[in-house]
Amino acid sequence: MSNEQKDWFVNWFDSPFYDLLYSKRNDSEAAFFIDNLLANLEIAQNSSILDLACGKGRHSIYLHKKGFQVKGIDLSKRSIDFARQFETSGLEFGIQDMRIPLENAKFNLIVNLFTSFGYFDDVSDNQNVLNSIHSMLQPNGIFVMDYLNGQKLIQTIVPEEEKNFPEANFKINRHVENGFVIKNIELQTPDFKQHYQEKVKLFSLEELKNMFQMASLDIVNVFGDYSLDTYDANTSDRIVIVAKN
Repeated sequence: MSNEQKDWFVNWFDSPFYDLLYSKRNDSEAAFFIDNLLANLEIAQNSSILDLACGKGRHSIYLHKKGFQVKGIDLSKRSIDFARQFETSGLEFGIQDMRIPLENAKFNLIVNLFTSFGYFDDVSDNQNVLNSIHSMLQPNGIFVMDYLNGQKLIQTIVPEEEKNFPEANFKINRHVENGFVIKNIELQTPDFKQHYQEKVKLFSLEELKNMFQMASLDIVNVFGDYSLDTYDANTSDRIVIVAKN
């Protein structure tokens, strides 16, 4: 993995300015999505759940409140350090590369939410994430991926945007290049300027289906939004895949 590729998600996710830029994330929307998923999946109470790429743990915390045994893992030390203040019986967090399975750990449900996939230049690294998930699922365990719909994104992409906060101003440039959606973020505070980047591979649903098959994950449903409406390549905001081990 090149330094540039490593830098974008390691440096950016560990920056306090990441939280600032995304500070208006909608927690009620996240809860709405989780509630719909749980109703659809009929997961037994006290099941074990892995929140893969959990960030600061908002989905993990909500799932635990719903009565599940939850572990959240993320590569960002800063995010996990924050999440650990919420640890309690049945809720724990750890630092882990998503390409590497946890040892001696099996889960009834694994979730990968908020476009936490497609970060790697090398397709085999992205495949290894799915292989890792397969190895951590119990027999007949369920995996849910919440991923962007690249086909609609290409049609509706906003090339330039500014977001201003008292602490910092952000100039954001978005474009699609070599099958990736790239977001260049120019950050300016009264004291310094800094550049960050987000880079996510635009996998089509067909490509994802092939990758899931290679990981021995059987897709049982594909939804197009957090209401779990039917997926449409041209109009759906998301690709939400439900698969079984």
